[in-house]
Amino acid sequence: MLTRAIEAQWATEAILLGFDPKRNHPIEVPWSTVPGRSGTVGERSGTLTDLPALLDEDGTRTIMVVGRPESGKTSSTIYMLLSLLRRSRAVDDGPAPVPVIVPLCNWDPDEPLEDWLASQLAEQHTWLKAPEYGKDMPKRLVSEKLILPILDALDEIPGQLPRAWDGKAHDHAERERRREEEAVRQRRSVLSQIATGGVNLPGLILSSREAEFHQAAQGVVRQRDTVVVSLSGLGPEDIIRYIGENADNPDAEPWAAVLDSVRPGTALASALSTPLLLSLVTKVHGVESDRSDPRALLAFGDVDSLRENILLNFAPTRFKEQIGTSERKVGKLRRAEAMRWLATLSGRSATAPRPPIAWWEFSLLVRKPTRIAAGALGALLPLISVGLGIGGLLDRTGIPPAAAYPIGGVLSSPLAIALGYFAYKNDPPPPSELMVQISRDRWKSALKSALFVYAVAALVCSVAFGPKTGLPLALAFAIPVGSIYAFTTPDALPRATTPQSLLKRDFRVGYVFALAYGAPCLIVGVLIAEHTWMGIVFGVTAGLAGGLLYGLPWLLALQGGKAGAAAFVHYGMALALLALDGRLPWRTMAFLEEAHTHGILRLQAGGTYAWRHASIASSIPRWHDRRAPVPREPRGGIEEPEPPGVIGPSDAAT
Repeated sequence: MLTRAIEAQWATEAILLGFDPKRNHPIEVPWSTVPGRSGTVGERSGTLTDLPALLDEDGTRTIMVVGRPESGKTSSTIYMLLSLLRRSRAVDDGPAPVPVIVPLCNWDPDEPLEDWLASQLAEQHTWLKAPEYGKDMPKRLVSEKLILPILDALDEIPGQLPRAWDGKAHDHAERERRREEEAVRQRRSVLSQIATGGVNLPGLILSSREAEFHQAAQGVVRQRDTVVVSLSGLGPEDIIRYIGENADNPDAEPWAAVLDSVRPGTALASALSTPLLLSLVTKVHGVESDRSDPRALLAFGDVDSLRENILLNFAPTRFKEQIGTSERKVGKLRRAEAMRWLATLSGRSATAPRPPIAWWEFSLLVRKPTRIAAGALGALLPLISVGLGIGGLLDRTGIPPAAAYPIGGVLSSPLAIALGYFAYKNDPPPPSELMVQISRDRWKSALKSALFVYAVAALVCSVAFGPKTGLPLALAFAIPVGSIYAFTTPDALPRATTPQSLLKRDFRVGYVFALAYGAPCLIVGVLIAEHTWMGIVFGVTAGLAGGLLYGLPWLLALQGGKAGAAAFVHYGMALALLALDGRLPWRTMAFLEEAHTHGILRLQAGGTYAWRHASIASSIPRWHDRRAPVPREPRGGIEEPEPPGVIGPSDAAT
C-alpha cells in the first residue's frame, strides 16, 4: 500500500517536471564517480538511466549524488525513486524495501537519523499511524529495513542557532557566520551517522550540492559500500537531442536555427548545459507561450544574460496576459496577478533555498495580526461559553442571575486567559490527522467514552436539575461527545497526501467537533438559561470553541504548547488579511495548484508545495524590474533579432 501511495504521488510529479520516461524523453544527465569516493565500483560514468543500477552493485549500499546548482540532483532522485519502485514490484522473494524521498530541510539535529526517518515517514503518510496498521508502524518499517530513504538536499539543512541567540541583538554577519558553521556541523553529523554504521538501513541515497557536500565530508570516514557520483553538464549533442524530442515543432525553421547554433563553446550551449535551463527553454518558447519564437535566444552573446532571460520569462509565460470570464470562474489568473502573488511566496525564500510552502503556515506572513486574532479567539470563546455554563448552573441553585453569571465569568477566566495566551504564543499547528470513521470495531471504544462523559454530565446535571431531569439530560452530552472521541481516528486510507485533502480533512474534523460540542450545549443551555438567547449563545460559542480551538485536553495534560487555534482557522485568518491586501488571491489553493501544474512549484511528500528550484523562486521578484538583460557580445556575421527583453509588469493589463 505504501508503494502504491508513493508511486501515485511521484509518477504524477515526474510528468509535471517533464522527465517521466513513459510520457516523454528524460534528460540523460551524465555522471561519473568521484575519484577517491567510488567505493567498490571504481571509476565509472554513465547517464541518468544507468544510475539506479549502481545500488547493490559490488556491495554498494549508499549512493551520494552531488552536483552544481541546477545540475539535476532532485530530478535524478525522483527518477531513481520511480525506477526502484518498478524494480521492487518485480521482486518475488518477499517484500522489497520501499524508497521514500525525505527532504533534509526538515532535519532535526536532536534526533538520531533512524528516529528522524520514522517521524518524517509518519508526517508524510499519516495513515500509517491508524490503529489498523498496529502500533508504531512507521518506526517498525524503518527498523525492519523496509524503507530505503532518499535524503534530498543535504545542502538545505538549515543552521539552527542556540536558543540563547533568539531575540538578542547580534551583528548580522556574525549571526550568518555562526549559522553556516552550525549548518556544516549538522550536515557532517548526518554523513557521520551514515559512515559509521549508526543507521540500520537496507540502502540509502543522498543528494547535495557539490561544494557543501565536500565541505561537510571533511574528516568523515569513507566507506567501501558508498559511492559518490558527480553530475556533469550536458554537451551540445545532449541539448540537440532533448530539444528535438521535446520541443514543439523542432523541425520548423525557428528551432532549426537554434539547433544549428548549439555548438561547443557558445553561450547558448553553455547556458543550456544544465537540465533545469534546458527543460525550461522548451516551455518558454513553446506554442502556448506568447514568446514562442526561440530565435530570440540567438540575440544573447553571453551566458549570464541568456540564463537570466530564460529564468525571468519562465513563470510569466505560464499565465495568460488576459483571461476570459469562464477561465476566471474556475480560478485561472492573469499574468500580472499570478506574478504578484508568486512574489509574496518567493519572499519566504530569503533564509532558505527552497522552504516548504504549507497553507497552514501562511499566517506567519502576517504573524502579528493573526497572533492577536488567535489569542482573542482563544480567550473569548471559552470565557463566554464556560462562563455562561457555570452561570446557568449557579442560577439553578438559587443564586440570583445578576450574581450567578458574573461569578461564572470570573471562574472561567483562568481557562480563558490560559487558552488565549497559548493561542497567541504558539505557531500554527499542522492539519489534523483525524477522520470520523464509524465501524463495528469502534463501538466498544464509543461505549466506554460515552459512559465516562455520561457519568460526569449526570453528576453536574443532577445537582442542577435533580436526578429525574438530570440523568436523561446527561445523555445529550454523553452520546455526541463520547462517540466523537471514539470514532475519530487517524485517516487509514493509503493515498498520496495533497494540500487540498489536508485542508478538507482539517475543516471536516472542525465542524464535526463543533456539532458534537455545540448540539448538547445548545439543548442544555436553552433549558437552564434564564433567557433563551443566552442558551443559544452558550450552545453556539461552545460549538465554535470545540471546532475552532485545541484547548482543554492539552491544558489539563499540562501541554499548553499544543493548545491554540486549529490549522484551518490560521489559514482563514491569513487568507482574509493577505487577500484584502492583494498579496494572495481568495482562491489560494486553486492558484497554488495552477502554479504546480505549470511546473513553477512541485508537490512534496506530506502535503506541502516547494519551489521547483531556488533559481525560479529568486527570479520571481526580479520580474518586476523593468530592466531586461541585453546582449553584450552579438555574434558577427549572423542576422539576429533584437533582444527580446523580459515580460514586465507593464506588458500585462492591470
